[in-house]
Amino acid sequence: MKKTILLPAIIFCTVFLVNTAYGQKTDSLKTQQQTKYLAKELATTEKTAQQVAIIMDDYKAAANLLVNDKTITQQQLKEKFDILINEKNGKLEKILTEPQLQKMIPNSERKLNSTKP
Repeated sequence: MKKTILLPAIIFCTVFLVNTAYGQKTDSLKTQQQTKYLAKELATTEKTAQQVAIIMDDYKAAANLLVNDKTITQQQLKEKFDILINEKNGKLEKILTEPQLQKMIPNSERKLNSTKP
């Protein structure tokens, strides 16, 4: 009786732990690949590329929260997106050169950011 209960429990725990470990490796691998891609694309250091990746990931997470917020109107959504885009672009401007910014910031977003002439 104990063997019939113990064996499935061991199998379940093994599968659960392997899936958890695999998921962490996948996220880590994705982050490494993203950083290497940005470093190459922007011709910058991996440290700067990592900072860019963090800024972009934070922006995407905040944008998803905005899109899924059903309590705000379309006008409020547009205003909040404009603020979010300007914040993201401002952070990028602090660490990237103008040619790098042109690669990272779409023209449609550049019009919103009026801090630079």
